[in-house]
Amino acid sequence: MSQAFGHQLLLRFRRPALFSLSSSSSKFCPLFRAAAFATDGAATKQQQQSTATAAQHQQHVQKVEQQQQQPSTTRTEWHLGNRVARLVMDDKRVNSLSLSAMEMLHDTLRELDARPEVRVVILAASGPAYSGGHHLPELTAESGTEMHQKVFNKCLELMTFIRQMQLPVIAEVDGLVAAAGTQLVAACDIVIASGRASFNVAGVKLGLFCATPAVPLSRNVPPKIALDMLLTGRFLEANIAHKFGLVSRLVGTAELRRETLGAAQHICDNSRAVVGMGKAFFYAQLEQNERDAYRQATATMCDNLKWRDAQEGISAFFTRPKRQPQWTHTDQKVIKD
Repeated sequence: MSQAFGHQLLLRFRRPALFSLSSSSSKFCPLFRAAAFATDGAATKQQQQSTATAAQHQQHVQKVEQQQQQPSTTRTEWHLGNRVARLVMDDKRVNSLSLSAMEMLHDTLRELDARPEVRVVILAASGPAYSGGHHLPELTAESGTEMHQKVFNKCLELMTFIRQMQLPVIAEVDGLVAAAGTQLVAACDIVIASGRASFNVAGVKLGLFCATPAVPLSRNVPPKIALDMLLTGRFLEANIAHKFGLVSRLVGTAELRRETLGAAQHICDNSRAVVGMGKAFFYAQLEQNERDAYRQATATMCDNLKWRDAQEGISAFFTRPKRQPQWTHTDQKVIKD
């Protein structure tokens, strides 16, 4: 089912012929009519083609701009005492990552990351597709290079911001994930998926190699698995994605939301500041060799021990009867530098 749906997804924006031509009447005698059409007619065809192409381009640009002006259909649900924001993508275009959708998602994530009461973001979706990737009409020749640059610049900003956020982002996946949708999932910190999830990076089937999705994908799964997906366009089913590390937890469809909120609850039980610091350290040390990573880890732990929340957690552990730590959720220090 998922492969058939994915094939339809990739072909749904097949373009019609740009124009059709019919020969015009000629006042020349029949003997010269063919020659006249070969010269004057050629010029007429060229003019018609130019006019038709310009009109087609203008119509296409206007259509894309109108789609971008449509309000975002991503809604925010609040859970666990408004500490968990569950963003649900609900787009008629199979939750496509259009320029406007990425702008709205980026703005929402920035706003949530700046709110001290928020602890976790869950990124979910409705419908049979988690995300079908980029909005293909924005990637056609008619849209132009400037539009293409805008789309991929915003995609870069969105994906890198997810990694830079203090808040953990959990992808809650139930359905098909394609191309830039797989990139979005791979950029999240934790991925919890149902058995109905499947992932591809099938741009190669459209003549467009999924270069940007390859970046986080190759940092989540072994190179041979990533290249198999990138070069063949085949789907990676949920159980295989879980086996090779793209999916953190694999659960039944009925348990998906409960499992995701359960993970969010466990994160909420911890200090917001410590979680944010830990996330930043984790991604930073991935770029280092082992010795440098250990050096940074040592400095990080020694600095963390100066924090009030660290000393509060240790104190609560030794208190009898044992008590829950009372976090400040800040990096306030009790040991001076």
